[in-house]
Amino acid sequence: MQFDDFLFSEPQLKELLVGMPEKIRAKVFLKKIPAGETLLKKGEKVEYAYILIGGELKVINEFENGRIYIFERIRPISFVSELEILAGEMEYVSTVETVNNCKVLMITAKDFAKWIACDHAVLLKISQILAKKMYSTASKTGTANFLSGIRKIQAYIIKYYQENQGNIDVLLIDKKRQQIADEIGVSVKTINRCVDKLNSAGLVFVRSGKIYISKGQYANLLLEIQNFK
Repeated sequence: MQFDDFLFSEPQLKELLVGMPEKIRAKVFLKKIPAGETLLKKGEKVEYAYILIGGELKVINEFENGRIYIFERIRPISFVSELEILAGEMEYVSTVETVNNCKVLMITAKDFAKWIACDHAVLLKISQILAKKMYSTASKTGTANFLSGIRKIQAYIIKYYQENQGNIDVLLIDKKRQQIADEIGVSVKTINRCVDKLNSAGLVFVRSGKIYISKGQYANLLLEIQNFK
């Protein structure tokens, strides 16, 4: 599918790109990226800006101790690497990988800078997106620094339940413990210890190593978190 096909089939995308100069639009191209691939890598030279129009991306950072921390998920329609270009930085600040099959529009960093310099509407949109990201990151960072391991896993399970509960009585936390550890920034050892404590307290239950939570347990877990706050 060509760029113009996407532009006219997606009203949100059409609105976003309406102010892009024709000369720049002619050089934008579509790329399909399979699941599990690296879109861009921390420390590499900034060459492109991306607009995610299909699939999901994860933003990760690897620290000196080797721990990898997933601190953001990106879903359509979103910009990628706009921060570096706006800041005038020459290296990507984080690694971005595909969670599933993705589709992105690629724009050279130079053309992206030219576009936002002449299109005030898209510059405002990007500024709003970045402000929300910074607010969310600051909030999460503050919470992560404050909460103990047990509180982090409690907060994670509560959020997971709220996003996935549907109408079922008992919900499986359908994530491997390594995934949970990566997403909240603790070790698998800490996850295992905390899950054991929650299981013993009757706030979750574990079957064949998998974590489950019922409606009643969710209510009790939420009450405990609220009382803690």
